[in-house]
Amino acid sequence: MEEQISGVSNAGARRFLRAISIVSKRYHDVEVNRGKLEMNISKLKRAYSNKKLSKKGIKEEMNRLRENIAAVIDSERRLLGLEGAEISAEKGLSHNMEILKKKLMETEKERDRHMVDNRKRVDEISLSLLTLGRKIDELVEAKQLRNKRVEELEKKAAAKAKNKKSSS
Repeated sequence: MEEQISGVSNAGARRFLRAISIVSKRYHDVEVNRGKLEMNISKLKRAYSNKKLSKKGIKEEMNRLRENIAAVIDSERRLLGLEGAEISAEKGLSHNMEILKKKLMETEKERDRHMVDNRKRVDEISLSLLTLGRKIDELVEAKQLRNKRVEELEKKAAAKAKNKKSSS
């Protein structure tokens, strides 16, 4: 039989110490991840206020921030022992988010295609309007020349009619 100290067996004491060390490790992980998150947030704030980072740098820092947030959430979830049901709900939400991202990308591609098509149509209409404007200008010019010619012919006819009256 196992040796007992104050009513606790060696195996029970080992289980208890193991559980304490696991919980202690989980608390330590939470604190480390929170520290990284706080450091990342303060670094991002400083960089933003000093405007030292480029857009690419800001995006990289935001990605690190997302990773740190995910690490904190994961370590706290492990600490609370909420790995089963919450993870499945989280997976469902992640799956829905991926579906929505794909739909958004498809919608953006479709919008871009429509924009290209509309741009082509606008260009075609602009070209047609330009061509119509030129034709109208040509027709107006031709009409003015015709009117001028008609006036000249009318003047000649009137002059001939006067000449016939005077000669008769």
